[in-house]
Amino acid sequence: MTRSVRGSSRSLVTGVVGIAIAIAGCGGEGAPADGAQPEGAPSAEASGQPGPTSPSEAFEAFEASLRSGGPPTRIAFDVTAEGAVAADLTGTLLLGDDGRARLEANGDFAGQALDMTLISDGERMFWTGSEGGADTPPALRDALGVGFTRMGVLHNLARLSGAAPPDHADGGVAEWVVVTPTDAAQVDIPEATDATSVFRDITVAGQPSGSYALEFDGPRPVVRRQVVEFPQGIMRVTERYRVVEFGADLPAGAFDTTPLDTSR
Repeated sequence: MTRSVRGSSRSLVTGVVGIAIAIAGCGGEGAPADGAQPEGAPSAEASGQPGPTSPSEAFEAFEASLRSGGPPTRIAFDVTAEGAVAADLTGTLLLGDDGRARLEANGDFAGQALDMTLISDGERMFWTGSEGGADTPPALRDALGVGFTRMGVLHNLARLSGAAPPDHADGGVAEWVVVTPTDAAQVDIPEATDATSVFRDITVAGQPSGSYALEFDGPRPVVRRQVVEFPQGIMRVTERYRVVEFGADLPAGAFDTTPLDTSR
């Protein structure tokens, strides 16, 4: 039986979220090898658009695409974490227009088997463990998009595991979590290289919260690696992105909240 994290496990998750889960990572069945181009990722040449000339340019363009006003986007991911918090999750993030979004994942997190979903149809938002849902917050896409680029998808998945909605969906996420360039030598991620990755330090609510390397293949991210220090020890997270599709033709029923709306 799957369920949300409770008790001491949830307290640990809350600590991770509150300080800043500078979590990142991926792995799992079907994940591409390092450097492999994700599915659904046409080349810049094929789209007729000039590609980014550096990983930093790719990062800025990627975040802009995920934020409010960006194109319909589909990302399939696999997440693994080890150390202070263990995780092995597979899921999908769909970002539509007008507040429509869907985030779902299943697997293991902090010793619990989980199957969790968040769906917004642009007017109402429901998520696993919510009671009656809530009105779709005004900055939901920014919360999911900026959370994804700056903290990794595991951050909002950790919140979902505790029946909480995405962080700062009412606004202000870009001011709450800030990332700044750092030198690769300062980050304990030997697998990443300057040629294909951006290296960032994370500050959440004014508190240094970790560092990560996000590797790109052209305009699209391939793998994110992050090391986070907690009182309980070090957590290493890897997120791999099997599909990254901008301008995605999302299914008509993707944002149907009926499965989670218990009032219907």
